[in-house]
Amino acid sequence: MKNSMIIKLLIMMYTVCARLEIGDIKTLGETVVIQEDNLLIHPYGPLNPLRGYIMHRSGYMYNKRFYSPEIDTKYSLDLYFDDMYPLDEDPICNYIRNPSRDTVYGDINLSIKNITLSSIHI
Repeated sequence: MKNSMIIKLLIMMYTVCARLEIGDIKTLGETVVIQEDNLLIHPYGPLNPLRGYIMHRSGYMYNKRFYSPEIDTKYSLDLYFDDMYPLDEDPICNYIRNPSRDTVYGDINLSIKNITLSSIHI
């Protein structure tokens, strides 16, 4: 019961995160998740919706995903050849990026730190 309510809340936050105002995000963070145990999301913890909103708007989430050494990002950069301008000085490139194809690098070292980092990014 408890886990299903938390999962539903996280899915709801994922669905509407870009459409909420700051005041709504603060209200959502102060809302009791489970009535029986008076369970709240910790205001300074990693699941705080306001923290996620600020990190997303500041570009930290993009930087974490794209430049993290634990994540193997998948992208391609191909030259686009134009028949009309074969000797063009500035080549045109086609950049393809699909974040859903990103994966976690395999465990190089089985220390506790590496196992924890891998489990975070899965």
